[in-house]
Amino acid sequence: YYDTPFRQLPPAVVSTCLADAFSYHGYGKLHVRPVDADAGVFEVELRHPVMPTLVPQADRPVDQIMAGMIGSLLAHLTGWQLDAVQT
Repeated sequence: YYDTPFRQLPPAVVSTCLADAFSYHGYGKLHVRPVDADAGVFEVELRHPVMPTLVPQADRPVDQIMAGMIGSLLAHLTGWQLDAVQT
């Protein structure tokens, strides 16, 4: 898969590589699911993320940094302008 443009890679390969990288670096367990890939809509689930373990008693979402990082990463890989929000 080396030297293959991102958009030509099978989605399962991309998802597996991203999940492995996130897990390896301690960011959590990542799962990317295209909701409407042609429109650039993806659902990204991150289990066991870093920030909530550092701020366990928050009454609001605390992972805006990770949402921004994931959005920037997917925007870079796809070449699309993407935004990410934590829900």
